[in-house]
Amino acid sequence: MSADCITLMNNERGFEEKNIRALCDVGRSTKGKHKYGYIGQKGIGFKSVFRITNCPEIYSNGYQIKFDVSSGPMGFILPHWIEDDFIDCSWKTKIVLPLKEEITSNQTRSLAARFDDIHPSLLLFLHRLKSITVENQLDNSLTTMRRNDVTDSIIQIHCGSSSGQDRLDSWLVIKKKLDASRISLQAKSGVDVESTEIALAFPLVKASHVPPSRQPVFAFLPLRSYGFRFIVQGDFDVPSSREDVDRDSSWNQWIRNEIPKLFVQAIKDFCENTGLSRLDAVCTYLQFVPHTDELLDFFRPVASQILALMKGKECMPVAGEDDTILMKLPCQTVICHDPLMREIVSPEFLASQLNFYYLHKKVEQCLNPSLASSLGVQKITTQHLLEVGKALCSQEGTSIAFLHSSLSMYYK
Repeated sequence: MSADCITLMNNERGFEEKNIRALCDVGRSTKGKHKYGYIGQKGIGFKSVFRITNCPEIYSNGYQIKFDVSSGPMGFILPHWIEDDFIDCSWKTKIVLPLKEEITSNQTRSLAARFDDIHPSLLLFLHRLKSITVENQLDNSLTTMRRNDVTDSIIQIHCGSSSGQDRLDSWLVIKKKLDASRISLQAKSGVDVESTEIALAFPLVKASHVPPSRQPVFAFLPLRSYGFRFIVQGDFDVPSSREDVDRDSSWNQWIRNEIPKLFVQAIKDFCENTGLSRLDAVCTYLQFVPHTDELLDFFRPVASQILALMKGKECMPVAGEDDTILMKLPCQTVICHDPLMREIVSPEFLASQLNFYYLHKKVEQCLNPSLASSLGVQKITTQHLLEVGKALCSQEGTSIAFLHSSLSMYYK
């Protein structure tokens, strides 16, 4: 980025004739039948550069062309050959966007600042893109973001800058391929898609009482936040502004309904693929469970769907014999902060008489009370204590002193 121009260079395969022809048309794209969907609306991606330039230039694989708006109504689609040579052989493709005069006069710095908004997470879902470097000649800064696939599900992204600020983010990314062959062509805006893929990306941060930051929803590129604390990536149908998802799209509704099932499956990935202990993995996972009042607009139903699925899944850790960790249904677990209760009513007794299990103390400490209530995690009630008292009285050899200690809990 310079004062009067934006230059983009990459080392991909370069333009072919069909790509050049697609740029010279409206509503045409080289993206046909494929597996992983498409980005945005067909045929308008490159045309968006005319918002900031009147004369974009392309140098790639021997092609040297430009479009010139000043040449007349056909200037948006009729290319002109450029005689200058593109000498730098280290890059396959170079695109030059000379800025409009109204931008260079008073908007250059605000435009440059938008490059500062590029978040490293951008690299998570662009399958072929491994590195991005942004050089801002206005303030002599250089930022490089690089992706490293540690395993199939763990991705690290390193971000370094010329100012010396470095950061390394680790993400757990889980994916699911969806069969789109039975979805009508009309539902996908006429694009013939055989299958698509959804993904959830969780920042691997230590569980704490401070919830993780909210993350945007992606359609390969970030759209906006809907309240999730993890990234949702899907081949969503979006308008040309790319500021939202189309809430009336049956395709989008189909993808949205797959999110809860993938989220609930993610607990296994947390336990097996993050390198965390089972307890730490569950504590980390639970901080991403959305509350019913957190999610917005189109994605609001996802929260209640996730909670409903979790209620039927053994996802709450309890302490078993010999310090083993067992997983139980939320409605089978009990939160108990009273050490006297735990002393009098052993875990074995609680399980045998009431079919309840004490929630593991570590999870009890990190579990949000509102989330515990929404999941159906139990609290000790008077009725529970009465049932415990009856069971204690029926046991042979129960001492008067022990019963006195038990009864004292009723009057706290």
